[in-house]
Amino acid sequence: MKSLPKTLFAGSEHISEDDKQKIFINNFSDSVEKVFGEFFWDGKAAGAIGLTLSNDNKRVESGRFITAGTLVEKSIKVAADEIWEDADESVVLTIKLPRAEIFKFTDGGLYSQYVDEEAVTYYMHSVMEGKPPTPIPAQEKEEWQIGKFCLRQICYVSKSSTARGGVALTYVVLIFPTSKEQLLSGSELTANPSWPGLKLCSGEMQLLPRPTAPWKCPILPLLRTGSEDTSIPSEAALRHAIAAIMRKSGGPDIIDDVGSLLQKWNHLADHPGEFAEKAVPVAWPEQAAPEPETGKKYLIVPNLETVTCFSFLYLT
Repeated sequence: MKSLPKTLFAGSEHISEDDKQKIFINNFSDSVEKVFGEFFWDGKAAGAIGLTLSNDNKRVESGRFITAGTLVEKSIKVAADEIWEDADESVVLTIKLPRAEIFKFTDGGLYSQYVDEEAVTYYMHSVMEGKPPTPIPAQEKEEWQIGKFCLRQICYVSKSSTARGGVALTYVVLIFPTSKEQLLSGSELTANPSWPGLKLCSGEMQLLPRPTAPWKCPILPLLRTGSEDTSIPSEAALRHAIAAIMRKSGGPDIIDDVGSLLQKWNHLADHPGEFAEKAVPVAWPEQAAPEPETGKKYLIVPNLETVTCFSFLYLT
């Protein structure tokens, strides 16, 4: 596995004053697009790293991966029997993916939580030759052997990343022929980014915002704080926090057909020890931990907040 080019991590040790003024943020939902706009964002799907600072802005308390923008412009059509084995072959499922924000990355890495079908707009029609499409009401799904589904997004650093073009991320949206609740109750392994699924769509997104003046990191973090002070932790601490999130990724295990998928699920249920996480083609390089204050040490521990992934605590 190769790492990103070293040229992406060139430049000054410090974030420019102009860039620093733009990356403070009130929250990681509606404020993200406003910050992106300061860096000439085109509205397409993009990823970012959000870091929550301590009340005095001296430490990174926690962080998360965030997505925003439009993933897919057009609706996605797929034959129902490609998702559910016994579905009527005439049925077509049409899914309209909302904006990228639907996927929440609360495990601290580049793979989202599962999203149940209720969170997306979808339609079902029976399409037969010589007849107009016939809508299938939700209450009639069982008659057509149509079950529930859930979605998930997996992201990882793309090979197309360059110093000139910036960091690109490959994303894959997987669809699973069962509900989120049923999937999660089946195995603890489903939390892993390499849990097998069917591909709904894929593409690339940019990792934003890009710094206007290089600071030994190819992106700027979005900084959330409750303080009016515009001071920030050391840039070494910021780079270390960004890397902790970007390195927590895995390749999706994409299965070609639902029959093979169900067979693999059953096999893993009986032989969980045979589950293997797929590696990503490109890795974010490790970043050195920041120098501790005199007489104190850094410790990274899990953060219990649902939207965060790690904390830096000082122990005397």
